[in-house]
Amino acid sequence: MMTSLAAGFRYLQNADATLVKRYSPLRGVVEIEDVAEMVAFLASDAARGYHGACISVDNGITAG
Repeated sequence: MMTSLAAGFRYLQNADATLVKRYSPLRGVVEIEDVAEMVAFLASDAARGYHGACISVDNGITAG
């Protein structure tokens, strides 16, 4: 998620390129607004069917 903490992030010089590529946001960085919209949805009546589910807002990085 693009926060002030993430904005200053740099990879280590000797980082494993294969590992870095695997977890890099190839689909773009999640914006704060994306998470806020999901929270607003989950707090609404439209989400009344969600009970204890884990929801990732990560542009599909953890989808496989």
